[in-house]
Amino acid sequence: IRLVDLIGAVVEQDRVDAVVDKWANSEPTSRVRVGGLGELITEIDIMRDGPHGLVGGTTRSGKTEFLKSLITSLAVSNHPDDLSIVIVDFKGGVDHELSARLPHVIDLSTNHNEASFVRTVRLVDAELQRRQKEFKKVGAPNFDAYQAARRANPSLKPVPRLLLIIDEFSEMLSTETGKENLSSLESVTRVGGGLGVHLLLVTQNFENQLPSQIAANAGLRICFRVQEPVHSKAVLSSIEASTIPKERIGRAFL
Repeated sequence: IRLVDLIGAVVEQDRVDAVVDKWANSEPTSRVRVGGLGELITEIDIMRDGPHGLVGGTTRSGKTEFLKSLITSLAVSNHPDDLSIVIVDFKGGVDHELSARLPHVIDLSTNHNEASFVRTVRLVDAELQRRQKEFKKVGAPNFDAYQAARRANPSLKPVPRLLLIIDEFSEMLSTETGKENLSSLESVTRVGGGLGVHLLLVTQNFENQLPSQIAANAGLRICFRVQEPVHSKAVLSSIEASTIPKERIGRAFL
């Protein structure tokens, strides 16, 4: 299945102005198409299905292609004023170099520069606090209320929905720097959803590694093929993903 067939002819025109027109003539959305099987189209909503999520799966199961599909689908459907994406890649960053060229992607940090990773985490912490102050100024209890206030008063500062992707969460936890900054990610899952900030953790194996605070708030669970039933259970609370045949790259349970 080709992504362009799923998300509409506007992409097939291969014209920048067609995408800009789509941004101008449609409302921001957290719900996008990411895949399908036959006539069944798979859509996910990073807010209503989340507000935070886990993506599991072994090497060569389809996780990276899924991330590219999700990022692209969200970018086509939302103006950069309405959506920002931050990517932390503990696999070196090569897989996301192309995605990082999108105007929505405001930062790509990797394990090759731990100082950059720490800076990214600090910026996300600061952004949570900034949003709390901005929302309080207009009496908005959450992200949706602030967006409604801004529609009524366009002079208010744009506050985009923010998606923070951590690719290879296990690798992050294998470093001292990663462990030291885990509490900041837990903070995102506690308060981020109401502020329009979403955390998506991606790794091969979540078993015995997922803090309870994050697990409790990660409603979106996607698991591609895994080797062991326990690895599937860590994401889905079932063993289904361990039954996916090796040749079914891209097959997953949601």
